[in-house]
This record gives sequence, structure tokens and C-alpha cells, in this order.
Amino acid sequence: MISCTGGLIAKIGATDPLKVTQFAVPRMIKAVDYLSKRDIDGDGLLEQKHNEDWMDTALRAGKIVYSQACWILALNDLSILLSNLGQDAEANRMRQLRDKAMGSVEQKMWSQKDGCYMNLQVTHKGDLRETLTEDTSFYLVAMTSDTEQNNLRMLQKEALANQQPPKPLESRLAHRASSALEAIKSRMWKGKWPLVTEGFLEETGPWTLKPFEHHNQTCWPWIAAVEMLARARFDRIEDCDTMMSAFTSQAGNPESIAFYEWIDPNTEQGHGAFPFRTGISTMRVMVIGFLFKVMREYSPSSSSLQQFLDDTSQKKSASEAESAA
Repeated sequence: MISCTGGLIAKIGATDPLKVTQFAVPRMIKAVDYLSKRDIDGDGLLEQKHNEDWMDTALRAGKIVYSQACWILALNDLSILLSNLGQDAEANRMRQLRDKAMGSVEQKMWSQKDGCYMNLQVTHKGDLRETLTEDTSFYLVAMTSDTEQNNLRMLQKEALANQQPPKPLESRLAHRASSALEAIKSRMWKGKWPLVTEGFLEETGPWTLKPFEHHNQTCWPWIAAVEMLARARFDRIEDCDTMMSAFTSQAGNPESIAFYEWIDPNTEQGHGAFPFRTGISTMRVMVIGFLFKVMREYSPSSSSLQQFLDDTSQKKSASEAESAA
């Protein structure tokens, strides 16, 4: 929704913030109203047809956890924008849609048996089956977007100045998130590589995929970065270290494999677009989020990354002076 609106803004050449807002916001609201119609049964979850998400060869139809996460994040961010513009009624409507969607994910997509959030996927034959994919981790990012776990809120201090302060995540949700991360790790990591699918896809299209090709049991750095972002928010730092090491070094030597679109876990070779901008952007967001987490834990008084670096430098200098004395 945001990228399409951005394209339209670029096309008309609007640069004035007020004009951009006047142009974009009504279209964002129309986009929300359109997407709301994709909630066919009124439960707050968006139904989709085949190949209507980023895995455009996996033939995922039905109710997909990743798609609900995108919906929830968009509603949350739009509610903040509308609130800052004084459109309180619309902002409240977005929050209500967000809360309804989250409530339904918890009620309908959580599997106690699997200890994870599961896609409710409709096959070509019309059968409903539960599937697990790595992009489920995006919902864990969405559920924490308005909580204390989201260290990236420090980048949005001005935009969030008029909002309610972040609250701790409910203990029930925190427990489920931790369980989901463990399920993803135990069921979807192949050695050092986090894979996008749990097993080989039974059907693909329009591109018929071979094993370990494109979306079929491969590693995608961009969605792995999302998983790392989720793991960092739930203090799974060792997992993040393992994942980052896989993408950035090989036998101690720097690697550029994180810049590929996807990776074959058997050959450990990168494929697809290079450099893949989505992957680079998501890795950057993940690293910034991790830095802010470190900053909050080791220097709570720092209000910016630059102040944190300055404070750290001063502490190091003071420590070295004491040692020299």
C-alpha cells in the first residue's frame, strides 16, 4: 500500500509534505477499505488467493499468517499517522481493525499442538491444511510493534510524541511468541540456514520449482532478517549470532551472500537478484533494531544512537584513564 502510494507521489512530482499528505492519506484509507472487503467471513482476517503474497510461486491461498502481519502493521502505522493529523475517528477505526485482526490470529491461527502460529491454507482441491513457514515470524514483529519490545520506536520519537506510551507485551503472547520461535528453529533450520518452508512444496506455479530452488526449501536473507528481528525482541541473542554468522562470514572470511535474493542450503551458493534491495533494507532495519536494544540495556539514559556512542566513548576513555593511573 505504501509503495504504490509512493509511486503515485513520485509520478505527480509532489515534494511538499502537506501536499503529499493530502494526496496520500485519502488513498491509504481507500486501500484499507478495499482490503477490508477481503475479509470474506467477517472474522478480521484477510483471505487471499494463490500467489497474492511475496511467495508468488508457492500457491498459498486462504489465511496466511504473514499476510495478517502485514495488515496489522499497516493498520497500526496508519492509525499513528491519522492521530497526528488530528483525524481521531479514523485513527480509532484503524486501531479497532488492528485489534480485531490480532484477536482472530490468536484465536484461529494459534496451534496448541504445534506450539506455533499456522497458516490456514486452502489447496487446489479445496482442502484446508495447516502449514508452517518462516515468514510466520513477521507476526511476532507485528504483535510487538506497539510495545516496549520494539526498540525501533526510538527512531519514531517525534511521530509517537502524542501517542500512548508503549506497554509490556502480555505474558500469554510472550509465551506463545517464544514457543513459535522455538518451533521455527527446530522444524525449519537446516544446519546453519533458516529455510522459508518446512518441507518441499507439494505444488508450485506458474513456475514449477525443483527442490532447493527459489521458494522450495531455500533460504531468503530478507525474511531471515525479519526472523532475527523477532528473535532479538524476545532476547534470543545467541540465535541471532548464529544466523548473522551464516550470512556474513565463511571460515572467518567476509561473505556477500546476504546480498543475494535466495540461497541454496546444499551448495551454499547465492541465486536470483544481486544485490537484492529488499534483503539489504531488511538487514539494515534488523541491525538498527539490535543496536537500539543494546543501547537501551547498556545506556538507558541515551536518547539517540549518537549519544549512546558518545557516552560509550567517554566511559571507555574514563576506564582507560583509571587503568593508566
